[in-house]
Amino acid sequence: MAESTKRSIGQVIFRHNPGSLIALDEWGVYGRVSSIKGNPDSDVDKSLLVKKVRWFVNKWKDDSEGRIRGFDVDNIDSDSLIAIRPEGKVMCDFLYQMLMECTNPECRVIINSAEPQFNGKCLRCGEGLRQFRYVWFHSCGILKPFQPIQQVNCPTHGRKALYLNDTGRFRSSTWRCRDCAYERGLGMLPCTDETCKRNLKGDSPYLRASVWNDPWVYFPQVVTFINLKDDQIKPVIDSDIKEDLLVSSYLGSIQAGQGRLRSKAAENLQTKNCVKCGSPILANSKFCNDCGQKQPEIPRGINIEKSNTLSFELLSEDSELATFAALRDLERTQSFRDEKNKQKEENIEKATSSEIILQSLNNIGIDDILFVGDFPLTYAALGFTRFQSKPPTWLRSFPSVASSQTKIPVYTNCITTESWMIQLSAKYLLEWLSSNNFLKGVNNLPEIKSVDESQAKIWLLEFLNKEVKDESETQLANITEELIHSLSHIVLQSLAVESGLDIASFGELLLPKVLTFIIYAGESDIGGLSASFSQGIGAFLDSLINQLRSCKFDPSCSEDDDGACVGCLHLPRGCIEFNEKLSRSYAFGGKTKKLSANEIPIGYFDLRTR
Repeated sequence: MAESTKRSIGQVIFRHNPGSLIALDEWGVYGRVSSIKGNPDSDVDKSLLVKKVRWFVNKWKDDSEGRIRGFDVDNIDSDSLIAIRPEGKVMCDFLYQMLMECTNPECRVIINSAEPQFNGKCLRCGEGLRQFRYVWFHSCGILKPFQPIQQVNCPTHGRKALYLNDTGRFRSSTWRCRDCAYERGLGMLPCTDETCKRNLKGDSPYLRASVWNDPWVYFPQVVTFINLKDDQIKPVIDSDIKEDLLVSSYLGSIQAGQGRLRSKAAENLQTKNCVKCGSPILANSKFCNDCGQKQPEIPRGINIEKSNTLSFELLSEDSELATFAALRDLERTQSFRDEKNKQKEENIEKATSSEIILQSLNNIGIDDILFVGDFPLTYAALGFTRFQSKPPTWLRSFPSVASSQTKIPVYTNCITTESWMIQLSAKYLLEWLSSNNFLKGVNNLPEIKSVDESQAKIWLLEFLNKEVKDESETQLANITEELIHSLSHIVLQSLAVESGLDIASFGELLLPKVLTFIIYAGESDIGGLSASFSQGIGAFLDSLINQLRSCKFDPSCSEDDDGACVGCLHLPRGCIEFNEKLSRSYAFGGKTKKLSANEIPIGYFDLRTR
C-alpha cells in the first residue's frame, strides 16, 4: 500500500530519497520511500550536472574499489540522467509482511501481519500492537523486515510466544519464548541478491540487523557544485583578452564585485576610430581593416610576465580559474583586502583595525577573504549507500521514474546562499613548502626569497595546472591539496563557532589549483557569514589559530588517526573527500602515516609566528 507524506526539499535531498525509511506520524508507522514527486529542474546546468555525477561515480569506483550499481560508468551523459526538483511530496510503501510487537511490556511477543489469523491485536494477550522497529540490511542496498530466521522455532510453542530479548547489542540479543525457557540467538541471514553474491570482494555475505532509523541503514550521497549562469562567466570567456582578465582577477588587480570583470570584457568589444583614417574598428583591434594602420595598444589590466601562455583547459569555462574569477565578480562579492584599501582612501577610522587584521591574516598565510553574498549552489542527490558512507560499499542509483522510463533521476535543488572564499598567499605557501623541505626535486623553482606575491601566484598557477608531472611534482601537488583541504575544515569549524550556525549546515568546495577553498552556509542564509565578515574576522582569527591545536581524543587522534577524527576535523556532512586526506598536522605541525607529507616540522599557521 502506497501513501504520501510531506517533507521539505532539504529533508528530501539529504534524508528521504528512494530506498530510505521514513517515519509516518500520520499513521504511527514507518515505511520505505518508493518515489518522490517533482518536476524537471530547469535551473540546473545539465552539462555541469553530468560532469559532476560522472566525476563522483568514477571517484567512488576508483577509491578503495567502491562498487557501483545502476550507473553505466562509461555512459553517464545527458541522455542517461534526468534532474528532478522535489516538490516535497514523498511516496512511501509500508514494509510487506511487517512484524508487529505487543505493546504490553509483560508480553511483547511478535505477530506477523501476513498471518491469516491477524486481527490487529496481540494473539496472545489481546493488547494493542506497534510496528516492530528492526530491519535486515546489507551493504549492497538490500533492505528487509527483521524477523526470526527459519531455525528459530520453539519446539513446544512454535513462534506464537516469541519476543526479542533486546540487550542493546545484536551480538548478545536473543529470541525467547514467553511461555517456556526456550532461547535462541538471532542467527545470520545471507544476502540473496545474485549481483551482490558475484561481487562480494571480501564483504560479509550476511545481512545485518539494526534499528530502522540507525544512520548505518541509509546514507544519501549528495554532490554539491557551483551553478554559475551563462551571463556570469560567458562574457569573460568569450573575450579575446580572457587570459588577462582571468589572471587579473586571480591576482586581485581588479576590484571584486559588481561585475567589474564583465564590464572590462564588454569595453573590449566596443568600437573606436582608426587613428589615421577615422574608420570605426573594434577597440581591441591592433590594425585598421581599411588602411592597415597599427593602433595604439590598450592596457590589458595586468603587467606580469608569465613563463608561457596558459593552457586552454585552464582558461576554459569550467576551469577553477574561471570559477574563481566568476565568483569574485558577482554583484555582492566583497574582498576584505579591497575593503581595507577603500577605507584607507576614505580615511575611515576603521582602516587601522582592518590593516591590523589583514596583517594578521597574512601572517598565517591567508592572502584574502572574499564574502560571496549570492553564492549559486546546487545540491544533487544521486544515489545512496548502506552500512558505510564511503567506499568500498555499494553506491546505488535511484530507480528510474515512470515519466523518464530508463533515465536515472538525480534530485536537485538550486539555491543562492552566503559563502566565504579564502585565498591563500602563494609567496607564504612557497616559503612554507621550502621550510619543510617539500620542494626537493622540483624543477624551475622561482627564487623563494626574492619572488613577490604576484610572481609566486603565477608560478603556482602554471605548476598546479600542469597535466604531466614527475614523482616529485605529483607529491608537491598532493601536499598542496591536502593542506588546502585541512585548512578548509579548520576554517569551517571556526566559522561555525563565530557565526553561531550549526556545523552541519556548512559545506565546503575546494579550488586547490587557484589556492582557494570555499565555505558555504547551505540553506541557512540568515546573515551569519555576512555579519562575521563585516564584524567578526578578528574573533574568527583567534579561534582559527587556537581552537584545533589539540583534540579531545589525543594522543590517539594524533598518533593513530593522522590528526583527523570525529573529535576535531571530521564533518557530519559536506566533505567532498569523505573526511579523508586531512590532518591538523598541516596547520600546526606533526606526523602522519597515510598522507603525502609524513612529517611536517612546521605547521602552516606557525611559519611566521614561531
